[in-house]
Amino acid sequence: MVDYTLSKYVIETDYNGYVVLYHLIYTHIIGLSRETYLNIKTGKSEEVKEKTLQQLIDLGFLVPSTVDEKEIVKLKMNSLKYTPLQMGIFVSLTSACNLKCPYCYQSMRNDTKYLTVEKWKVLYKYITKHQDIVKALAIALFGGEPLMNYDIAKEICKDVKKLRVNGIHTSIALVTNGTLFTKEVGEELSDYLENVQITIDGMQGEHDKLRPLPNGKSSFEIIIKNLIDNIDLYKDRIVLRSNITEENIESVKTLLKYLKEEVGIMNKIKEVDFRYIYPSQNDIFDGAIYRLDSHVSKMLLEMYKYATELGYKIANPLLSVAPCMASHAFSFAVDENLNVYKCGGFLYSTPDGYISPDGKLVITNPRWYKLINFEPVCVNTCKFAPVCYGGCKWMGIMNNFKGTCNIEHFKDLKEFLRIYVNSNYKRQLEVMQ
Repeated sequence: MVDYTLSKYVIETDYNGYVVLYHLIYTHIIGLSRETYLNIKTGKSEEVKEKTLQQLIDLGFLVPSTVDEKEIVKLKMNSLKYTPLQMGIFVSLTSACNLKCPYCYQSMRNDTKYLTVEKWKVLYKYITKHQDIVKALAIALFGGEPLMNYDIAKEICKDVKKLRVNGIHTSIALVTNGTLFTKEVGEELSDYLENVQITIDGMQGEHDKLRPLPNGKSSFEIIIKNLIDNIDLYKDRIVLRSNITEENIESVKTLLKYLKEEVGIMNKIKEVDFRYIYPSQNDIFDGAIYRLDSHVSKMLLEMYKYATELGYKIANPLLSVAPCMASHAFSFAVDENLNVYKCGGFLYSTPDGYISPDGKLVITNPRWYKLINFEPVCVNTCKFAPVCYGGCKWMGIMNNFKGTCNIEHFKDLKEFLRIYVNSNYKRQLEVMQ
């Protein structure tokens, strides 16, 4: 008989009399009675219902005691890194932007370029060369502000949708500042977009300090109007993103309350997501490091908790994309001249290669292979390796893969788990009672 033990890659939290487990490798989540959890943790599996026990085994929460789970983590990471079945491409439609955000990380975006129809057709040729292999294609329309090249955005959407007849699951996400996402634009793109991310950094005063128009005037009212005009058509497809600092955190809270109580669109927003502001590209190349230290982690906790208490659904704060695009062999960012980069953070710096006129990917920079094949030492020692995998590769490679550890943040994951459960699984647990 196989002896099973609780996985080392599980975090648990108490929630209304239940113990909720989250699996860091498989991202599974399950709620158990305290009695069942204690029986499992103390090795009394005979006291657990057979159906529950089998479910825990099937989901990976219980593993054979003879198995080295570090090898499972490595296998999972490698299978994700090298699978040709999935492809993700960040397509920069233009380096131009109609906002002048003082914190914009794209400090190497020095001139104005636009993706042309001809260049897109070359990139599309590359994509179609893989359509017999790829089963899932994710496209992110990126910039600058991508809607400043609106005709190409429409062209991309229409072409990508054609791939669905070949059995490819396609998804298109629009990353926009929201100023050009008018009702007319929303209606034209509605049949194509699975996800729209719009950033609002607080109420008008604080938001306009961080995301002003080039002439210094307000962008807040424009974005709010576009959000309201599109929210019914895009119900459960719009992600509200807020970049928080010590200066604007209270204003972001007021924004959430305003959208709920005065605008009345809280229940139509897919989820809210919060991030601390990254250093610029120039800062990263000079050796700056972005860390989710204890202070920043507590700020994010504060925001996620506040949003949940208001009734918003939150993005999964436990889910770091590991391996990220930089590690995935078949994903990349591409600029307006069809230069490719292993990560969007490298855009407009030295490219890793390019898409040739005949639709082939040509790699010219050894960095491409280093990023894909890199395996962090901490994968052998850290419980959080499945969601971190050595930290940000963009920042890490500029520092010999050192200094990107977010361990202070990961220490708070139990609290993040409790908040996430309260936001997304409260009703399911109430049914169990």
